[in-house]
Amino acid sequence: MVKKKEENSKKLKGLGGWMIIPVINLYVVLIISIVVALIYFLAIESALDFILMSTSLIMVAISYYAIKLMHNHSKKFPNFFIWWLWISFALSLVDSILLDDYSFLGGELFFNIIWTAYMNKSVRVTNTFTK
Repeated sequence: MVKKKEENSKKLKGLGGWMIIPVINLYVVLIISIVVALIYFLAIESALDFILMSTSLIMVAISYYAIKLMHNHSKKFPNFFIWWLWISFALSLVDSILLDDYSFLGGELFFNIIWTAYMNKSVRVTNTFTK
């Protein structure tokens, strides 16, 4: 029974299973951040627009770096992804304060708590990010 469990644990490797959700999330956030930054860049009319464009550009940069770490199967990825989650939340909080719209923060907070725990405890994450 123990051998079977160890064999199954060794099979859990790669960007499949539940890991596909953070993978998709990284790409979606990267694309959305690029589009939002471009929209604000083309229509800068105030300091608020500049701040919102800047937060989007920060997300572009850190999302790109996270994707690079992920595809290189870097040992740094799980911890960086956790930082990425919480930096994203902090920037969303800034945007929410500036726009006076807090409607989506609860869902993002819940998502971040779940995926922080997953990155810390998952066998698949441990087996995948080894370089």
